[in-house]
Amino acid sequence: MADVTRITPRQVKERLDRGETIVLVDVRDRSQFDRTHITGPLSVPKTDVDPRARETPAGKPIVTY
Repeated sequence: MADVTRITPRQVKERLDRGETIVLVDVRDRSQFDRTHITGPLSVPKTDVDPRARETPAGKPIVTY
């Protein structure tokens, strides 16, 4: 299992502003995602995270929210 580190939304923004590649994964259900979401995340509802884990790029930090 990979290490899990908690970071704040501000820290995510700072890393993105520095040009770091971060994989953003929105784990809300599809209807919530369809109502509103930020630009660029993968939509993987939390009930589907394990079966869809291979969809995330290997070797890059992943941020779920």
